[in-house]
Amino acid sequence: MSLLAEKLRAVLLDNTSELSFSTASTTSADFTSLALTFTNDCPSNTTILSDAGPAYSVSTPLGTLKTEIRRFTPGADCEKGALVASTETRLFLPDVMTHPGRFGSKRVKLSRFLHCIKTKAKDGLFSKIKKGTNSTNRDRRPISFMDTTFGRCVWMSDSSHRLMLFLESEMDKPLASLFSATDASPLMLMVDYRALPVQDDIVIGAVILEQKLRIRAKLDADRHRYSAVPI
Repeated sequence: MSLLAEKLRAVLLDNTSELSFSTASTTSADFTSLALTFTNDCPSNTTILSDAGPAYSVSTPLGTLKTEIRRFTPGADCEKGALVASTETRLFLPDVMTHPGRFGSKRVKLSRFLHCIKTKAKDGLFSKIKKGTNSTNRDRRPISFMDTTFGRCVWMSDSSHRLMLFLESEMDKPLASLFSATDASPLMLMVDYRALPVQDDIVIGAVILEQKLRIRAKLDADRHRYSAVPI
């Protein structure tokens, strides 16, 4: 495996912060949202809990850049859970995924599920979304589109939320929010109850984008550190 691949794998497998919080202990929860708590501050190897118990598992086998997301069904006789998606990060080719609920058993480019938003796109989508924000959230930046049965949604990030998902036609109230882990609370995904029909897609999108945000942050930090070394 190349040096770059090793760096990416190290970020994906960084699970040094083991957490044991309950969903009931968070102050960010409300009565109109489902709280999904990551037992590990790691979007690549973790169990995701709901109030009812384990809801999803996320696993990235050692030595690979492949991640599986599985859903646990209460009472189902399936130790590993049902596969909802698998993804593969590739260095020189487009990332790929399988998503049985959307694409059957066929492996497809990740871009068919998550469409990257370019800040200088010719179609002006970035500017259009920015104009849709109000004065209190001007620091929001769109990251990716995700098509759902609800319609086209937009994943965004700002200074107070790690990730938020909005309907493109309704940018005031998020369908879901991902909160970074702190000393007092775990990495947590809040899903609005009106979005429960697309809960699997939301979990998949949040896991993939959190992985990519961490990889980007690691590579940016390395680039800054090495550029500061005197020659």
